[in-house]
Amino acid sequence: MASSSSYRHAATASASVPQARLSHLLLLFALCLLLVAIPAQAAQKSILLLSSGSAKVYQRVSSSIGASLQRLCSSADRPGCAEYRILESTLDGDDTETSTDATRWNLVVTIGVKAANHANKRFPAAARLYTLIPKSSTADLGLESAAGSASAIYLDQPITRQLNLIKLAMAGDIRIGALLGPTTDHLRSLVEMASSSLNLTTHIESVANDDEIGPALRRTLDESDILLALPDPLIYNQKTIFNILLSSYHNRIPVVGFSASYVRAGAMLAVYSNPDDIGMQIAEVVESYLAGAEKLPRPQFPKYFSIEINRSVSRSLGINLPDERQLTKSLKSLEGR
Repeated sequence: MASSSSYRHAATASASVPQARLSHLLLLFALCLLLVAIPAQAAQKSILLLSSGSAKVYQRVSSSIGASLQRLCSSADRPGCAEYRILESTLDGDDTETSTDATRWNLVVTIGVKAANHANKRFPAAARLYTLIPKSSTADLGLESAAGSASAIYLDQPITRQLNLIKLAMAGDIRIGALLGPTTDHLRSLVEMASSSLNLTTHIESVANDDEIGPALRRTLDESDILLALPDPLIYNQKTIFNILLSSYHNRIPVVGFSASYVRAGAMLAVYSNPDDIGMQIAEVVESYLAGAEKLPRPQFPKYFSIEINRSVSRSLGINLPDERQLTKSLKSLEGR
């Protein structure tokens, strides 16, 4: 019996060897699967797309970002994007979904000033890309101290682009007039230097309150061939824009605006970036980040732009303008593109 018992024990032991090996192999296989799965999950980037509200312009920019990013990341001639997920949210109402865990986001892309200010305070650990904001609103965002981890795509057009548009549109020696308020007064030296480099002369008036706008406008129109409108809310707003455009028209001074709506209201032409232009540029920055860029680029002006012309105004003023496509092509050429 003893030997039989010993035999049975030996048989059981010999049978347990392959079972142990099988269990060991299964364990190794499971560990390999786990090791493969963990990097894939860790590589996924979480992106918060935070809008200042539900206005149509914010919705259009947001939609353009999503479509452009998907197209860029699936393009064969672009570096591969890391796996990513995007949550779109607004600050219209309850923002608890975006604030439950401020550390969960690798990149926060904001649309509008309100969202930028919110993200600056709420998500200091995440990379932050502030968009659809005027350059004048970035003073409190700490872009210089957070270089590489925070950046911006401004809403403003670069001054040189606007001046080049004027040179392309108007023949001869042009005197450029501009009204500057508290928001834009810091641009005086930049406008003067850029104009000088293009052999343009300027007449610039600074205003500090509503009462100064009328007299400053009259002096500027007397000394100018064209009025360059720069986005300052004290000067150009719903209460003042009609009178400014009407006074300029009566003095036969064309206005270069900063949006398509100003052209429709009576400005002769404008260079501006529409939501699709802005969305595409944002998507390019995000795509670079997903492809492994260690830092966000420095703050930048709009790369893509559109030109709008009010032909009725130009004809009334006796100004024959090139078509929008030709002006756009010429502007891009001057910018080396």
